[in-house]
Amino acid sequence: MANPTFRLVELCLHPPHVYRPIASVADASLALLEHWSYEMQKSKPFERACKACLDAMENDGSPVKARSEFMKAAKAAGIAIRH
Repeated sequence: MANPTFRLVELCLHPPHVYRPIASVADASLALLEHWSYEMQKSKPFERACKACLDAMENDGSPVKARSEFMKAAKAAGIAIRH
């Protein structure tokens, strides 16, 4: 499985409000699994982000789309990001 990279996004973790760098599809996938609440894992933005990440790792999708969907999922979950 590939681990494509993309332009850096920083995800704000609560607490202690530290920004974690997300620079690859694998980073985004791990962040989705570790930092999204159980309730938010049932959301459409979360599902779309996970699918986009999986597609990119399997070379069936774009890392740019994975980044975009990851950012949308963060926004929907109320997680601050810098990009």
